[in-house]
Amino acid sequence: ITDRQWVSGAAMAQVNRIEHLSMGWFTGDGYAPLHYFVNWLVLGFQLLFPLTVWLRPARIPLLVLGALIHLYISVITGMVGFGFVVLVGYIYFWPERQPPLPQN
Repeated sequence: ITDRQWVSGAAMAQVNRIEHLSMGWFTGDGYAPLHYFVNWLVLGFQLLFPLTVWLRPARIPLLVLGALIHLYISVITGMVGFGFVVLVGYIYFWPERQPPLPQN
């Protein structure tokens, strides 16, 4: 959070410019608003996930957001293995289906 690149929104743009961490998509300066948005989305997710994943109403939306972020990492940055390993980890947080209560 105190790193200049993350706070300025430049971190995602820099990652996308690294040749071996990018598929070459979204690398131009015209994508600065997208980089800024994704940058802060990732920061917010990383800060809030450990706390909010335990809140039942927030769990599914948070896991869906995390899945989208890690699919982005897999597809856009080309780190497919990392993205899918994290996606598999989300399975452990997915709520179990509760059987219906018996009717009396």
